[in-house]
Amino acid sequence: MCEFLVHNERMKMTTGDKLRALRERTGLSLRETARRLGLGNRWSTYRANETNQKREFLPVPLVQQLEKIFVGLGKPPVTFDEVWELALPDSQIDEAIDRSAQEDPKNAPHSGLIKIPEYDISASAGGGMIPISDVENASKIWFVPPSFLAGVNVEASNKLAIMLVAGDSMEPDYSPGERILIDLSYNRLTHDGVYVFGSDQGNFLKQLQIIPKSKGAMVRIISRNSTYPMYEMDFSEIRIIGRVAGKWVWK
Repeated sequence: MCEFLVHNERMKMTTGDKLRALRERTGLSLRETARRLGLGNRWSTYRANETNQKREFLPVPLVQQLEKIFVGLGKPPVTFDEVWELALPDSQIDEAIDRSAQEDPKNAPHSGLIKIPEYDISASAGGGMIPISDVENASKIWFVPPSFLAGVNVEASNKLAIMLVAGDSMEPDYSPGERILIDLSYNRLTHDGVYVFGSDQGNFLKQLQIIPKSKGAMVRIISRNSTYPMYEMDFSEIRIIGRVAGKWVWK
């Protein structure tokens, strides 16, 4: 009887109510969920999905992203089926997933376009720590026309990657949630500039300056946000991932 009542109450909930209940169960805030979805500070854009009382189902691409974020979190852990209940009736889910996969740029022909992978390895622009991970599998694939890179100083179009900015130490130039374009061919620090680099503390987006010294060169780590102090590290303590070639800006 108890299980029936719980099921009956859930049937009365709107899709927005169900989404909010799942998010709250994971312990994630509105702002953190929006950040993980790549919305940056635009958390109100995500909140609209929770407050919309008329939408019967969420778009499949959004649910695919929420699956990666929600499943396994919370007590009890959020399940795959609970997340996909937000998308479509059970009888239509498999068909929708298959159709979405067919429309995914990873599987579609894009003759003449430049392929740029996006990785789930954030570049911290703040003081927080993000564990280093090997960049092996792209979370997304972007296809852009060659003209999209006109005026962008890159060595080779097949050595590019996209990453998300985390933290505010490089504001106003680079803000949390923004996507930055990384030139991976610059994997050594040969001149000053803005780089993504890894250390024992994580992966960071910073301005780097070479400081010659009698006992070997040091690297000065500089933040654009003046509230963050400069500091120095030995060359051997950092690993250059790539140079920042630009950032994605939608207007």
